[in-house]
This record gives sequence, C-alpha cells and structure tokens, in this order.
Amino acid sequence: MWKVLLADDDVPMIKYWSKRLPWKSLGFEVIGLAHSGNHALQLFRKTMPDVLITDIGMPRPDGLELASQVRALKPEVRIVFLTCHEEFGYARKALQLNAVDYLIKDELTEAILLESLHKVSSSLAEELSRKGETLYLQDIVRDREIMKRRFLHRVLTARHPEEMAAHGSRIGIRWESSRFLISLGFIRLEGFPDHYRYRDLPLLLYSVCNISEELRTDLLPVDTFQHQEVYVVCIVNYSADLRHNPYERFRYFLTELQTKTKRFLNLDVSFGRIAGFEGIGELATNLGSLKEEIGSAFYGMPEGAGEARFFASDKIAALGEDWAKVRMAFLHRNRGATDGAWDQLRAAAARMKPDPAVLLGKFSQWVRVLELDADQPGDQDFHDCLALSQTLGDAMALVKRKTCELADLMAGNRHDKPSKIVQIDRYLAERLSENISLTALADHLHLNPSYLSRYFKQETGMNFTDYVHKFKMQAACRLLKQDQHNVETIAAKLGYSERTYFSKLFKKYIGVNPKDYR
Repeated sequence: MWKVLLADDDVPMIKYWSKRLPWKSLGFEVIGLAHSGNHALQLFRKTMPDVLITDIGMPRPDGLELASQVRALKPEVRIVFLTCHEEFGYARKALQLNAVDYLIKDELTEAILLESLHKVSSSLAEELSRKGETLYLQDIVRDREIMKRRFLHRVLTARHPEEMAAHGSRIGIRWESSRFLISLGFIRLEGFPDHYRYRDLPLLLYSVCNISEELRTDLLPVDTFQHQEVYVVCIVNYSADLRHNPYERFRYFLTELQTKTKRFLNLDVSFGRIAGFEGIGELATNLGSLKEEIGSAFYGMPEGAGEARFFASDKIAALGEDWAKVRMAFLHRNRGATDGAWDQLRAAAARMKPDPAVLLGKFSQWVRVLELDADQPGDQDFHDCLALSQTLGDAMALVKRKTCELADLMAGNRHDKPSKIVQIDRYLAERLSENISLTALADHLHLNPSYLSRYFKQETGMNFTDYVHKFKMQAACRLLKQDQHNVETIAAKLGYSERTYFSKLFKKYIGVNPKDYR
C-alpha cells in the first residue's frame, strides 16, 4: 500500500474525499488528514507518506512551501496540488516542484481524481521497478564497502598487520610496497541538513567513498575507507618512481575528490595533512595522529599546534549564563535575539575552549531542553549527528538550525493545538502528584476511553502513558531548576514513590539523569 497524506483547510472537503474514493482497491492508504501547513508538516515527519495531496491556499505555510519542505525531507514523494487558482504562476511553480498533477478544485470530480491517482500509482510503480533492477548491483557494492571497513579494522588492531594486509587482494586492495601515504577527512556539517536528513551521514560517507573509487587511477591507486561513522580515510601504497611525485598526485586527487563531492552531493569535505610512513605496522599510529590533529583543530586552531590538544574541562559551567539568554529569547519567541544569543555563546566557547566532547554533550542537553519547551519529542538522529561534529562551526550550525525548527513547531503548536489537548494538559497539571488513569480522564472529559486512546495516538503520536510521563518530566525539569527541591522531593511531588524509577523515566524522556540536568 502507498501511504497518502491529505492536506487542506477545507475540512469537509478532505473528509469527503478520504471516504468517497476506493483508496485500498487502488493500492493506497490514507494515513492522515491535515488542516494547515504546519499540521501537515508534523504529520509528514511522523509518517513519511509516499503521496501528498495538498491545497495550495493553506495557511502557515501554504501548499507550495509545504511541498518544498516535504521534498527536502523525502525527495521521492509524489505531490498532487489542489487549488482554486488558475493563474499560470501557480502551475509553473507546481511544475518546478515536479508535481504529478495540478487540479482545479472547482472542477474536481471523482473521475478526475481517480485519473490523477492512476498517474501517481504508475509513477511509483515505475520507480520501484527501476530500484529493483539496480538493487543487486547496489548490494554487491555495499557488501564490498562492508568488507573494506572490516579489513581496515583488522589491519589496525592485529598484532601482525602484515599478515592481515595480505588478505586485501580478495577485495581488490593490493599493498605490495612498504611505502604509504594517508590523509583523513570528514564531512562538514554546516549546511548539511539543508539537503539531507541527520541520519544520512553514514550513507553520505559511503557515497564519498564511491566517488573516490571512480577517481582512482592506475598511476595512483587510492583506497578509501569509512572509519568510525565520521571519517573518510584515503590511503596510497606506492613504489619509488623518480618520474612522479606521489605527494603531489595524492594532493591533486584529494582536491578532485572535494570538487566532485561538492558537485554531486553538494557537500564539503575537509582533509587534514598528508602523512607518509614506511611499513604497514605504522598505519595505526599515523591514523591516530591525524585524528588527534583534527580534534585539536575543533576551535579553528592551526594544525600541529601543541597547546591545542589541551582543553579546559572545568570551563563549561561558565557558559551557563549565555545559555540562559538563549533559552529566554527562545521562550519569548524572539528569533533574532535567539540567534544572537547563540552567537554570543559560540564566541564565549571559542575563548574558553572547553573540551569538545564535553561541549557537544552540553549542546545536546540544551537542545533537549528546547525540545521540551516546544513540546516536541527528542530527535535522536539530530543528537547522534551533533556528537559527530568535528568543528565548533559545524556544531553551532546544527544547533541553530534545530532551534529554528523547534521555533517553527512551537509556533504551530500554539495555534493548532486542539482544544481537547489543552483541556487534558490542564487536567494533568492539576493532578501532578496522582497516578492518572485513562479511564479517569475519559470520565472527566465525558468521552469513551477507547475513543480517547485512539485520539491521543492520532493527535500526539504517542500513547496515553507516555504522554503523562513526558508531561511530568517537563514539570520535573522546571522543579530541578529550583535549588530548594532535591530529587526525592521532586519524585514524590510527581507521584513517583521510588527515586530509581523516577530517574530511569527522566533519562528516557530527557536524555540525561536528573543530577546531570541540574
């Protein structure tokens, strides 16, 4: 079944079409109805449908902007536009967005909509067929990449790496000389999420390795590996030849790899210096040194600066005042002030130079607080990606972009939050110390418990129990900021008799334990 999302602020109309057409017999399943652009975007992120049928004239954002945003989230999504406008400008924009169809609502009939769905179905089936034809070849390439990664790991960790290196010929790696060159690179994350999802980083490293394979020549056989989900390792094994300078050829290769990656993937890849060594046994030492140099340049310091390797681990608390300004501006929905506060925090971090790993962990914790403020679930893909940042600039670009996303979602929640959810939140807030059941809440709202359970899942994306725990953990965050409350007292105030259980839930929903959060 192809999943379909219907979006239109004309509620009766989309309800009518959601029930009028034989969706299942056509191979479709309607997985959601959205009544505004923001609501549609939220549902799209949760369900990632195959087809979006949307009105152009919706509020916050309109259908054209919605289509642009969902296309960024899922490039292969099929889009059908509905509109009351017949101006050429709208049709031209729809064509630019590669829409399958553009339908005038005043002329819309069952036959017209069915014909459009047949176009969508044919388009999806054709793509599926193309994917099937290339799947076998892709699997072969992917299996080779996996074997290459295992090979590198075994060479790096073996007691006798020379013996392991001999097995490389099975996957086309022939290291017959004792001379090596190596360089270590990573994908720059500034601007990265504008084109890809956070979870795509490992796949993009794989794509960089594929581009490297296409650039490889007999004159300079470069073997490229993925390493530790963040690095691109390029290794040259060469023999002495007075006619060619292997360093110059390798440097040219790396420049070409950067250029091709930018052209084909719209990504920037940074490489450190080229290290030369003799003997496969020195590979692990040289790779480790290159990783240290990249880590030491987190704050933009020159490569090889000895003092750069020593960071201040006790300075992170000094950033608390700058963080408080960020959160205050965010809660007041002042985007300019929020952006400026993040810039001030970045400048302070660059001056103090706390340990990068500690700083990235703190960034992650702060963003989790903003996710709670915006009443949004934690985006683990984002936090995993953030932890892989190799520069302060990359980390700040990710954090500021996520803050903007949360600000958009918070603004949408403020306008679109259903009245029942508002009533439920008020009910929970008045009974924080109680163990609240779905049945008791349903009685309070004069609703059927089964209906309320389904309603919760549809509107919030989570079941009732998770919603209550998350609501209480948000309250716990506020209480933890008040020094007069210890963890045991807070747990009791929220209806949890055991501190251990409370701490476990807090870690699940907030990402850190209560002590670290405080």
